[in-house]
Amino acid sequence: AMMNQKELDKALEGKRYKKVKWGDARKLPFRDGSYSTVISVSVLEHIKGAEKVIFEVRRVLKKGGIFAFSVPTVKLYDNLIVPKICKILGMKKLGDKYFDLHCRAFKHVNLRPTSWWVKQLKKAGFEILIQEGTISPALLKLHEIFLVTAFPSQFWKLFFGRRLIMSVGLRSTILPIFFTRFVYIDRKCDINVFFVAKKND
Repeated sequence: AMMNQKELDKALEGKRYKKVKWGDARKLPFRDGSYSTVISVSVLEHIKGAEKVIFEVRRVLKKGGIFAFSVPTVKLYDNLIVPKICKILGMKKLGDKYFDLHCRAFKHVNLRPTSWWVKQLKKAGFEILIQEGTISPALLKLHEIFLVTAFPSQFWKLFFGRRLIMSVGLRSTILPIFFTRFVYIDRKCDINVFFVAKKND
């Protein structure tokens, strides 16, 4: 849903990865019991039928294997600034439209409550070892405020095939000065949830 073979080929050129493989997460191109660990960072919200992915992950894991993943939930809507303001002003439909546009921009097609993910993991036979929040409401609001700064990068990708990204050195020097106090883990807030689950049999 997120990448194609051309983008994977570019990833190999960067020398960071020894091996990459393109495939549908709902039908993984790997044998049963191939891996000890499967990691997914903010991917499942982009896949329709994510419950199939969970069963596929279980299939390719060895006995005792670990599935670690993070995923945003429906709580995303409750904590965005614009929908809240629209609701206060009696314009909930406008807030709903904004959220719909937000989901389209980030290609979110599968935002579910935390309880849904718990149910799917248990249904697939996983034992949940860790379930906790990863970001604070303040950090989400900061993300929303600065969305406008992403436009140049998106336009660059549209016309030149790759995103325009500020150098890592510059980001690591400047951004912490202003925003460190907002970047903390809120384990009780389930805007975005981190799971670690184990395949026992």
